Amino acid sequence: MGRRLYRDELIRRQDPRGQDYYWIGGERPSGFAGDQGTDIWALARKSISITPIHLDMTDQEFMEELRTWEIVSWSAPTAASQDSEAPDRTER
Repeated sequence: MGRRLYRDELIRRQDPRGQDYYWIGGERPSGFAGDQGTDIWALARKSISITPIHLDMTDQEFMEELRTWEIVSWSAPTAASQDSEAPDRTER
């Protein structure tokens, strides 16, 4: 993992509708380019830096419980059925 120094600046701006938003800016981050294999090391040598990221937020433990549920097919109500009683749904 590389060491990096940020000098961020938070700037309040307004969009064309007059709504405030915040821009995070400031000087370009710097760091120690001597740590071989880090992003900063690669960029200092005019190379690219690739970081493989895997994001899986599936709750695997709950998936086991979900497999035991008896799930009945349900479709969205039509205009004609909106006047009738709502479908019975059981919360977990």
